[in-house]
Amino acid sequence: MGLSGWAAGGAADVPGGDAVSELVWRRSSFCAETSCVEVAHLSDDYVEIRRNNGGKQLLSLGFTRAEWEAFTAGVKAGEFDKETP
Repeated sequence: MGLSGWAAGGAADVPGGDAVSELVWRRSSFCAETSCVEVAHLSDDYVEIRRNNGGKQLLSLGFTRAEWEAFTAGVKAGEFDKETP
């Protein structure tokens, strides 16, 4: 499946020895004030994403750099856009 792992509540350890809560998280300017997906780049080889719901940090999910790049390329290409009838 390619998933590197889940970290609950922002306190789990991630590759490189950092805790999820200590990472620098980035969010899109398109996010709503109360709900957003955030991204943290741990290293050249690992990316962590999480959902932040009005300050409530939920689960985070880790991906390798190759997995992240494949996903973001698909987003940019419109591969995940909802098809309209």
